[in-house]
Amino acid sequence: MSHSDTHASLDSLIRKRKTEKILLDPDQSCPLEAAQSRRLAEWIYEDLMTAGWAPFHYPRDIEGLAEPWRAHVLKDSVTQPLAKHLKHELELSSKEPLLCAACSALVLVTWLPESAPDDCGELLQQKLNERNQEHLAAASAMVQNFLLLQTARELGTYWSSGGILKEERMFNKLGIPTSEKLLAALFIQVPGHLDGTEQRKPGAHRNRRSMDWVREIQALSLS
Repeated sequence: MSHSDTHASLDSLIRKRKTEKILLDPDQSCPLEAAQSRRLAEWIYEDLMTAGWAPFHYPRDIEGLAEPWRAHVLKDSVTQPLAKHLKHELELSSKEPLLCAACSALVLVTWLPESAPDDCGELLQQKLNERNQEHLAAASAMVQNFLLLQTARELGTYWSSGGILKEERMFNKLGIPTSEKLLAALFIQVPGHLDGTEQRKPGAHRNRRSMDWVREIQALSLS
């Protein structure tokens, strides 16, 4: 494949990726067949390994891992009971139970902030803030890589900030260290999986795109 063909394919893939929020009542949950669930898990792990080639400036070096992000994968065998727990036991009326019930899998991507003692100097705190900005930017790049790879497989995706899923009590239930911070709850959807009783809401900002945010700097102001 030529460079121009590769560029055209990537351009098409980026434009094809879109947000679609899919909602389903947890009491009408529709689990995947076992073979489908296994195949989807294989795809998710393969794509996470590739997405992990995103650049990062500072190694985090926790548990021997340089990456400043982590990914926690929930198959539908976990998301379905999670949806019912959120709805019935926590009596949650927000969208999280509906998203969990509708998804084929859920990937919770976290990043690992660095902290300093309260009495640290201003210079050290500023340096840590800069490092944390780098960690967050790197984790975001990894998320976008993953979303594009999932789109290439014709899977639906929705990037949520997580809502209740980012709270400490949910981290404890899911076995996620509370030293991590949720960046993205990625709801993955296998096309044709649901029976039509779900609600589908496209992203609100897709048609608001422009190029007005691009600016060319033509000269330096040295005065």
